[in-house]
Amino acid sequence: MEIDKINLDKSGLNSLFSELESDILNNLWLRKSATAREVFTKIKSGHKIAYPTVVVTLDRLYEKGLVDRTVETCRGGLRYAYVPKVSRQELAEKLTDKMFVFLKRSFGESSTAYLRKKLSGGAKSDF
Repeated sequence: MEIDKINLDKSGLNSLFSELESDILNNLWLRKSATAREVFTKIKSGHKIAYPTVVVTLDRLYEKGLVDRTVETCRGGLRYAYVPKVSRQELAEKLTDKMFVFLKRSFGESSTAYLRKKLSGGAKSDF
């Protein structure tokens, strides 16, 4: 799983993913497993989207390594069941690791030392 872009003007998952991707991931974390149709049925009231849009978005999340899928047999043939590949906690940890590496590489040890001090409550910030 790669996190390539972070939009610091947004919060939560929306800082990493589109609103639709965020809603799909949240839905999968709650349900543990779902088909594209089940996800679509759950989130369609919050989005003006068509079912194929959810299918394509789930496929992109699969390609990004955020969800996994298994083939199920159903009345109409075959379908995918999607499961989250990482938990919300694992995603937060990977993002935190990436931020630490970025800060240290870009600004040196002083940036991570400041962050440690800030997290322990010893530094004030104007942010």
